[in-house]
Amino acid sequence: MNTLFLAALVVEGVVAIGFIGLPVQLLGPLGVTLDPAAAPVARLFGSAVLTFPVLLSYARASAHAVLRQVVRSAGFSSPSTWPSRSGSARF
Repeated sequence: MNTLFLAALVVEGVVAIGFIGLPVQLLGPLGVTLDPAAAPVARLFGSAVLTFPVLLSYARASAHAVLRQVVRSAGFSSPSTWPSRSGSARF
């Protein structure tokens, strides 16, 4: 699980740094043009995405299996594993 956390940490960190530092150049090849008001919003999104690598680094360093399981469930689950309205989850 450490390898998965490390790979996600690196990818999410690069994406977050890209959104914070160079949002226009990051989104330009995807066909997105940012007006002057949208660039700060993209930077805010990048700083929000930056919290995920921080959480992954804490999970990698933790000795508690429960924390690792919660991070894995929160970060790498599909909507089919999310809790239903009745409160039961399918894992």
